[in-house]
This record gives sequence, structure tokens and C-alpha cells, in this order.
Amino acid sequence: MSYAPELFKINNARECLKNISKILMEVGCMGIKTLDPKDYNYRGDYINSDDTHGFNYHQGPEWVWPVGFFLKAQLIFMNFKSREEARNETMKWLLPHKDHIMSNENKFEGLPELTNSHGKVCHDSCVTQAWSISTIVDAMRDLYYKDYFNVK
Repeated sequence: MSYAPELFKINNARECLKNISKILMEVGCMGIKTLDPKDYNYRGDYINSDDTHGFNYHQGPEWVWPVGFFLKAQLIFMNFKSREEARNETMKWLLPHKDHIMSNENKFEGLPELTNSHGKVCHDSCVTQAWSISTIVDAMRDLYYKDYFNVK
């Protein structure tokens, strides 16, 4: 939706974004779940060394890199009335990212590949990945330099 918005009907895109924010994301967490927690196959904690949890890499853990695409899609489709309204909505999702980067425990000052359920640390994920930050930086650039406001 963020790179080919013309392929989506506005109302369908808005409904999808609302569902993502209601089902797959949690305010206060850094990532987007890879499955609905109500799905029978959902396993929110990825533990690679545990045979009962190591196979669920794409069945629930919360991936950080898609957040930037979600934020860009919100800017395009959610009909924010002003840049301030868009900024407030965007920053609501980014507070945990800021806190993580600024944490004394984060010696790399980056964002992880993924987290376990409810934003818990995933010890088997990469502690910092370029695309986790880059998609968010891209969305932030759009927030401040593109005019997505008052979309009908």
C-alpha cells in the first residue's frame, strides 16, 4: 500500500490499516505480529534453540521492519487533516523505538530484527538491522517532506 497506493481502494486500505493497528500491533511494542493471535498457528515467541518454538519464525513474532511501511501507508490513506495530526499518530507508534534506541542497554543504538510477543526481547534475533531503521526513516521523511494531507 505504501509503494503502489493506486492499486488500493481508499476505504479498503483504511480498513486494512485499522485492522493492522487493532490486531497485529500493540501501542508500546516495536513490531508487527506475523499472525493474528487468534490464529490456531500463532506462536508469539521465537526461540530458535527450542524445537517446540524454533519453527515459528513467521508465525507470530513481531517484526520491526514492516512498521515503516505501515506508517507510510497511514500517511497516504488515513486522511489526516494536518501534519501535526499525522505526526501525533506516527509518534504514538514510534515511542518504543525511541526508548529502545536511547536505552543504556542498547550498545548499538539500533533496532532489532524482531521481538517476541508483546515486545519482549527475542534473544535469537539480530540485535540491530539496517532495514528496521531505514523503513522508519523513510516514513519520517515522508511525514515531513510530502503532502499527504486532506486525501479524500
